[in-house]
Amino acid sequence: FGLSPNIADAMASAALTCRKGHPVNQFRSKAQFYRGHTGIRPKSCRICSSHIDRMMPRWRCSHHRCNYYVCQECYEQKTAAKLDAASNEAKRARLMTPLLPILATLAGQEEYEEYEEDNEETDGGGFFQPCLSFCWPGGADNNRSNAEEEQEIIDNEPVMQTHEILQLDTSPQNNHRPRALTCELFADTSTAPAVGGLVVSMPHSEYLLPPEVVMYEPEQKLFGVPFESGQPGRRFIFLNTKLSKTEQEGLQEFHKALEDEGLITSLGDSRFPLYVRLHALRVLQQAKFNVTKALSLILVHLNMRVKWFPLADHDLLEDLKKGLMYWHGRDKQCHPCLVWRLERISQFRTKEAAIKVCLFVMEYGVRYAMVPGRVENWILLVDLQNLGLGHSTATNTSIAKNAATILEAVFCGRNYKTKIVSLPWMIRNFVTSFIPDDKKDKVEFIADKDRAKVMLEMFEPHQLEEIYGGNCQNLAPEQTYPFKFFPNATGSTSTEDDMSLHMFTDRAFHEGVLWDTYSEVVKQEWIDKVKQQSLTPSAAEELKELGVDNVKPCQDMKAWFQIVNPKEAERRGFQ
Repeated sequence: FGLSPNIADAMASAALTCRKGHPVNQFRSKAQFYRGHTGIRPKSCRICSSHIDRMMPRWRCSHHRCNYYVCQECYEQKTAAKLDAASNEAKRARLMTPLLPILATLAGQEEYEEYEEDNEETDGGGFFQPCLSFCWPGGADNNRSNAEEEQEIIDNEPVMQTHEILQLDTSPQNNHRPRALTCELFADTSTAPAVGGLVVSMPHSEYLLPPEVVMYEPEQKLFGVPFESGQPGRRFIFLNTKLSKTEQEGLQEFHKALEDEGLITSLGDSRFPLYVRLHALRVLQQAKFNVTKALSLILVHLNMRVKWFPLADHDLLEDLKKGLMYWHGRDKQCHPCLVWRLERISQFRTKEAAIKVCLFVMEYGVRYAMVPGRVENWILLVDLQNLGLGHSTATNTSIAKNAATILEAVFCGRNYKTKIVSLPWMIRNFVTSFIPDDKKDKVEFIADKDRAKVMLEMFEPHQLEEIYGGNCQNLAPEQTYPFKFFPNATGSTSTEDDMSLHMFTDRAFHEGVLWDTYSEVVKQEWIDKVKQQSLTPSAAEELKELGVDNVKPCQDMKAWFQIVNPKEAERRGFQ
């Protein structure tokens, strides 16, 4: 931007503070769906004193007890005014102030979490009534207030009826376990699975799921840190692995909370809904083991994932080829790389189209590129190149916020690291203050001069586009789908061993198992399935500790085929 070096300091000093000196850097695009209906705790801007309606964006102080709120208009004006006062050259930095809500989201601030208020009962007669009324037919009555009618388009997408369900083209090599067509399962919430729901007609990459990925044995740090009382959990691998005592206790409390409510499940039913059963610990960790917030996140899954599926690439092909979000390669630990080119957000005429693309892309990664217990996470690479004032429309901001909510709430626990590039250097220090304390080691704004160095510490050069420090050709938007994967992500295999094995797997392989010991019934459900999983040696040993014997680890391709696809093992002579 041609600005002098003192602009970074100017932007840092431009941050608003409350009367007690705490930075005002927490953004919410609207109130939580279960808040603000009674009018008991009205919000007003501390600068202009205007009322902040529950559907209006607002900023608040970082200290949860201050209850210091500022409306979006005042926040932009005051920040821009401080920039002008700090430096004449900083006037040009004012162009970035309307984009601050998007940057707050990218920094990891969570839309669905409020800290300063007690839980409110709603006029509808229950904590979750406003959300459930538009989640699914039969979930609740459809009488809604005027405020509820103003929900985002993601809340108003019509539910696909049974006769509209698309048919999935199955492969003869794929099946050794009985299964229903995945897309048919979304006709009813009781059968909607935790993984799947895509119809893919375009060919997969020939390196989508190579042996080095299905056999990858993660080192201990890749599992993350299990939750312990008083300390937030940062687990990354949740499936096909032993859970801590505290995590099991949290799941027990979660089960009991479901048993006592009658909106998500029938009253007295403590089982997690099928569509979230494998994700229960991820949801609980995202809610910081607060079961009330975890229950609300289940409804987010229902409303922002289940209701939208199935999705077919032939219906989305034009939008997929706009290159807003796509998969490209893997890092040295086999995590697939999710690229988000934010400037391309303006190519979408509706929020609905953009949200469908984001859902399709992320679900594709879980359904086809992950291996439970081995590779369960991705690297998020956010590119802000050419992002400017023209992108700060209400529609674009809403798309970005909804996409980020899908990343953080629906696909929670999937993001291993976030790398953000092309952020103008004069506001990098300012925006860094938006990163929550528990995510400072997860989110990084990378300076242009450091881009290649930082990225090549994580990736082999042939896994990245040139613009990100690699030696792959930079992709035009229309070249981003079908998604690109490449051999030898770890840098230690031969190319002859890297052909994809995706055609030999099914949905059950990519689902994995959550080792939930809430009851003998729950435990027996997953014990019957875990024997068909390709387990690491450490996982097999952990099963023995839980009293599950006769489960062998999968350490070579012969064993892998025998477990995952016996018919193919027999064809190859693996006896």
